[in-house]
Amino acid sequence: MKNNKTNNKSVVLAAIIASVIMLTLGLTYRILQARLSDPVSKVPIDPSVLEKFPMQIGRWAGITTSLDDEIARRTNADALISRQYTNSDSSKSVSLYIACGIRTSEIMAHHPMVCYPRNGWTLVDRSATELPVHNGIKLPCNIFQFSRGRLEKQRVMVLHFLIVDGSYIRDISLARTSLWRITSRVNYVAQVHIAYSSRETQTTDSAKRIVSEFAVDSAPSIAEIFEHIQKDQNADSTDPLKKEDGRQ
Repeated sequence: MKNNKTNNKSVVLAAIIASVIMLTLGLTYRILQARLSDPVSKVPIDPSVLEKFPMQIGRWAGITTSLDDEIARRTNADALISRQYTNSDSSKSVSLYIACGIRTSEIMAHHPMVCYPRNGWTLVDRSATELPVHNGIKLPCNIFQFSRGRLEKQRVMVLHFLIVDGSYIRDISLARTSLWRITSRVNYVAQVHIAYSSRETQTTDSAKRIVSEFAVDSAPSIAEIFEHIQKDQNADSTDPLKKEDGRQ
């Protein structure tokens, strides 16, 4: 009898603990989702800010590439750029895509693991790395390799990272679930994609080296742009006039 009573008490206690945990996790999830997706009191990013990103970055010369209007609209980004940069020494070219805005959940939805498979690409490899960029800062990022086609197989290497309120974040899971964000709102999120396309003859190491080199070379310019964005966001968040002028 005592054993049965003890077991019953244990079951009840376990059920209570499980209920509390589920309630806590549910509340935490709702708070995080609200932080990431609620743009009511946020001030949109000026679309012209990213246009200041330099066309010439060391040995890399850039040109603007066209981006389908429908695709651009679906990103719900406040500001975005799509460019191709070519290295004058190696003649290798990479594509750079940056999208940022206050609709953080929608910005983060356009992830390589989502967008490339939807367009017929198959994930071949994924690796996490940290690149030494400038002033002792390391850039945490993921590098994805996708392939497509049978006879003439195409490959694309994509280096990807997020910028959340001026901080580098490797992937979405960290941006969505890090509890250090639970007591403060997220003002904006940016996605950075650096892609290099090649045929099957291009070695994986060589393709990774190309996207990594551009990431390192462009990091100071990216940091400078987002320092300005962060300053503007901080100034706007304390200016009541900008919250009342219809830019909500």
